[in-house]
Amino acid sequence: MAANVNTTQTDKSIFSRRHSIQKLAEDTRRSQKISVPLHDENIEDHSGTKVKENTYSLFGHSPFQTYFLQSSDKEAKSDEAVSPKMYELVYDKNEVYQVFIYLLILVVSGEFLEAPTFIMADAALLQKLGEKRRHYGKTRLFGSLGFAFASFIVGGLLDSTEYRYCGRVMNNYNMLFYSFAVIMAVAFVFAAWMFEFTYEEDGNSKNGSDDTMEILTLLLKFQYAYFLIISFFLGFSNGLFFNFLNWFLEDLGASKSLMGIATIFRAAALIIAYIFNSFLSELFGHVQLMLISVAGYFILFGSFSIIHNPLWSLPLEFLEGIAYGTTWSTAVTHLADVTPKGGAATMQGILQGIYWGLGGGLGAIVGGVLIDGYGVVPSFRLGAVMSAVVLIVSGFIQFCIFKQRRNLKKEEKRTVEHIVE
Repeated sequence: MAANVNTTQTDKSIFSRRHSIQKLAEDTRRSQKISVPLHDENIEDHSGTKVKENTYSLFGHSPFQTYFLQSSDKEAKSDEAVSPKMYELVYDKNEVYQVFIYLLILVVSGEFLEAPTFIMADAALLQKLGEKRRHYGKTRLFGSLGFAFASFIVGGLLDSTEYRYCGRVMNNYNMLFYSFAVIMAVAFVFAAWMFEFTYEEDGNSKNGSDDTMEILTLLLKFQYAYFLIISFFLGFSNGLFFNFLNWFLEDLGASKSLMGIATIFRAAALIIAYIFNSFLSELFGHVQLMLISVAGYFILFGSFSIIHNPLWSLPLEFLEGIAYGTTWSTAVTHLADVTPKGGAATMQGILQGIYWGLGGGLGAIVGGVLIDGYGVVPSFRLGAVMSAVVLIVSGFIQFCIFKQRRNLKKEEKRTVEHIVE
């Protein structure tokens, strides 16, 4: 709930559940002689002012009530300062907990339904590409185009919903849910009636259990286990950025439109990374490209921890797009190259689980705990330190692998020379 505390002001705005507001209101009225609305409809304060009750719910009635006195409505529309005002935000812990539970149920349910769509889409695309799967990114980039376009449009709409409440500028985030519902309805129409996947059956393919065991045996080898560990860390880094970067930019003073423009920069970088990934993979190798992405996150964590102007987010978001696009397309194509023909969906499911589920999920949870306890800047600096450690350890491993391969080549050369002699 929000209370407008002023000795010259006798009106007050309250946001609370009905059962938890009574005691606080009575104490406040005794101490400051403030009249507080406590009834359901047509509530009158000591001066006879009518109170309007607003509830927002898809199903007609929300358990959370919002009460507005006419005085608070006038305060939102008037810029004239009659007298200095102080505002204090008071939160109902029971209400916050209930909102958290509702959102947790919605998020878990949504992720449960959403997770298989990425796996099925990527597996179908890789199967269609066949030997040309290194060009996966050139098809995947259209998803980034849609993401950028939607972010820019919705960001502009969100900026148009600003209002002032208890001295704070807020936005009506219902606009996000309405936009999401419309876009999902359009996607449903396309997926259900206007698009069809076709598959080519492999007569020599093994059954599902044999393919799964072959994939698990493959991933237990050092080179692939090491690759998945790097993928996990990159997913962790992306989860930290994806969930908390916009909040950090808002603290720096960035508008919703600027965040939308930053998303366009990120999407443009994603498109570039997807287009040139096949060329860069042949030039540097898959593992080396993943380590370049780790270096990119090192720069990102360090840079975001020292900037004060939100405009710097534009080039940094571009770099983040390059890092993420390189990471994901490299990981998908590298593992697809060694996957049995009948196990594409299984391999993509494992990669999705490690990158998005384990890495991204831990990035969100650990990042939230660190940011809540220490703040964004120290958390980003810790991310930079972790990236540096991963780079150093990976560099040492790559040096050992290079040295081992060189020694093997020397031994093969000596063996050939000995046979010739």
